[in-house]
Amino acid sequence: MIKQKAGFTLIELLVVVLIIGILAAVALPQYTKAVEKSRAAEAIILIKALRDAQRLYFLENGVFAADINDLVIQTPGTDTNYYGVAKATKNFTLVAHDVTTPATAHIQAQRSGLNYYIAVYLATDRINCVAANSNQKGLDFCKQLGGAPIACPEAGYTCFPM
Repeated sequence: MIKQKAGFTLIELLVVVLIIGILAAVALPQYTKAVEKSRAAEAIILIKALRDAQRLYFLENGVFAADINDLVIQTPGTDTNYYGVAKATKNFTLVAHDVTTPATAHIQAQRSGLNYYIAVYLATDRINCVAANSNQKGLDFCKQLGGAPIACPEAGYTCFPM
């Protein structure tokens, strides 16, 4: 009688590796979406704090602050120039944008490397995920975060209320 060695055949090992590969291929995109949603939640918290600081600045001075460093809040990040003075963090660039035009005055967190941003429009106090109409990836992401799309104050962009 011949004793067989305990172990797995090559086919069994390949099947296990194939199953793990399929599970990883399914899970990775969902993980990426979850990480991006958590980064957007971080931006919303920053935007709300900056909105409140912008309101205080407006009450004191009668105009909105064009320089984010003028606000009475400790803003994370390093100084950079992005449509004016801004703060660059690991994931976002924070900027007070179009502050001279009340209808489009907003504070935005531009996502570094992706074409969408989280913005609060000061005239309406509404927080939106905003993407350029020509950027399908940004539009798809904003659609996941927000409700039905609405017209943005800025031409060429779509807003998704959050």
